[in-house]
Amino acid sequence: MKTHGLLPLACAIACVALATLSAGPAGAANQIEASFETSTRLVPVPVTQHDTLLLANCKSCDKVSAQVTPKTEFYIGDEKVSLSELREYTATRPALLSCVYYSTPGRKVNRFVVARLEPADGTESDSARTRKSPATKKSRE
Repeated sequence: MKTHGLLPLACAIACVALATLSAGPAGAANQIEASFETSTRLVPVPVTQHDTLLLANCKSCDKVSAQVTPKTEFYIGDEKVSLSELREYTATRPALLSCVYYSTPGRKVNRFVVARLEPADGTESDSARTRKSPATKKSRE
């Protein structure tokens, strides 16, 4: 039985449940958060904290608009950064996996998260060093 198709559904349910629990009993009905998985190629990093994002999974898909606000938080991996730091990070890299979390109703962007390509401390992982090291040739003796 294939279960990989259930993983995105389980993640979505968990996100909604966590958002509902964090809102508390009084605000539970008003605080639902939706997420949108995309890339920085299809949905670029906002320029200002007052941008409108057009969310789409493909170039021909219907677009959903979401409003960036001064309360929007920006992340590289799990590290909270400023909008300018996020823009600087993505400017020198290829398209990155990103996720936009926004409230419903209202479509206000709560978080804009971009995948981190390297460790946060700036050191390379063992696997990254291995990939970059030149292949050694055995000499014929």
